[in-house]
Amino acid sequence: MNAIKKEFLDDSVYLEYWIMFIEQRDVYKCYLDILEPVNHTIQVFESETNPTFNIIALRYYSLLNYFEGLCSSENMVMKTLAQSGKKILEFQISLNSTVNELHFIAVLCDPLSKDSANQIRKFWIGPNEAKELFTQHVKRVNPPDVPIPKDPYELAPSSPYEEVCSQLDIIDVEINQYLKRRSYVEAMNYNNALDFWRNEEKNFSHIAVLARRLLCVVSSAASERIGSQLSQQLTKQRSNMKPDTISNLIYMKNLKIFEQVLNL
Repeated sequence: MNAIKKEFLDDSVYLEYWIMFIEQRDVYKCYLDILEPVNHTIQVFESETNPTFNIIALRYYSLLNYFEGLCSSENMVMKTLAQSGKKILEFQISLNSTVNELHFIAVLCDPLSKDSANQIRKFWIGPNEAKELFTQHVKRVNPPDVPIPKDPYELAPSSPYEEVCSQLDIIDVEINQYLKRRSYVEAMNYNNALDFWRNEEKNFSHIAVLARRLLCVVSSAASERIGSQLSQQLTKQRSNMKPDTISNLIYMKNLKIFEQVLNL
């Protein structure tokens, strides 16, 4: 080991870089420290065991808040790096290919994270507006209810209380019950969003239709990298497909692979 070290230090080029590294060691350390959360976020996005579409927007804004906090650092190196990181993230977030309305809806489909949706400043206006937007997306993926057969008594004059006593829309009732549940409590009872929907799908059947489309587990880590244009396009197309269609496509693909194996 000492021989290798001696050979390394005897080389003028290596020695020059070594001295430069020693002199700038604090700068390199700041660079590594400030990028650690970014590196961790990339690793989370590449997860192949849990859905990630529901955490993309939250992670971006978490990093943005992190860099904004460091912009007031007394360390000039950290401050400069944070200012650059803040500008990059602000630009990325402004792109619909990075953070769009579906990312916001995906957060609302995650019962463990939905209470943090107010952090997504690009789309959060208030709880009423968020609920209205969420309701629109849930109803969009659910067919309209079968009309109730007309009651023969409808021929009679209407009651003055009929309008105020009319039943609430079943989807509105379901969404009210779902949104009132606290994310903190759900995080104590369930490991992740998929764990929740496995157990609660029967109670929130209409919301589950939307959740199945957005909370998918990717088959390739690269498809969920930050800034992946292809990932965003595929996710958008996938969200517009019926769950049965996706299942049939996967089944057909598996049959094709099986056929190729038999022909070997």
